[in-house]
Amino acid sequence: MALGFLSRLRFALRSVLREPGHAIAFVLTLGLGIGANSAIFSVVNGVLLRPLPYPDAERIVYLEQPAEGRGLENISFSFDEIADYREQSRTVEEFVEFGDWTFNVLGRGDPHRANGGLVTANFFEVLGMRPQLGRLLLPEDRSPGAPPVAVLTHDYWVRVTGADPNAVGQTLDLTAKTATIVGVLAPGAHYATQRGQDFYV
Repeated sequence: MALGFLSRLRFALRSVLREPGHAIAFVLTLGLGIGANSAIFSVVNGVLLRPLPYPDAERIVYLEQPAEGRGLENISFSFDEIADYREQSRTVEEFVEFGDWTFNVLGRGDPHRANGGLVTANFFEVLGMRPQLGRLLLPEDRSPGAPPVAVLTHDYWVRVTGADPNAVGQTLDLTAKTATIVGVLAPGAHYATQRGQDFYV
């Protein structure tokens, strides 16, 4: 058996030496195939297979609404649609609403644009996020007449306040409104969309 293997190996080596172009083409094709499969798997694993970075991530469902007639993959739900989902759903325990907005921030170094997450008060609780400083949003923060408040991401807190441990209680001038900083998220807290957020209101 070993002799048969050795003779086949000698024959393969002689064939490669006689026609090295075939061997090079084979190795290149194999290398490209493995590289392409590895790249595709990395993307699929990162986007589809790896769980979200939240406790009980397997219980989280993301709803989106395509507008195919308008060529849009996902459009915002109206307040009435969200109310209908809340009323009629028998399988979803808790609804969280979130959106993105770009704010002009004044009084924190040079004026700059910042990405704000517009979220409901239960957003952090449902996703199991905890503050490093202060507190998170509360239902009373959404009541009519309540003063505007903001929760900073860890990165934004470091970048804009220099990791000031006394940032809670200070204000964030969002041009149209001034929000009081009530908390700072722990490092690594992620938002529900791919867009990196600086703070939540």
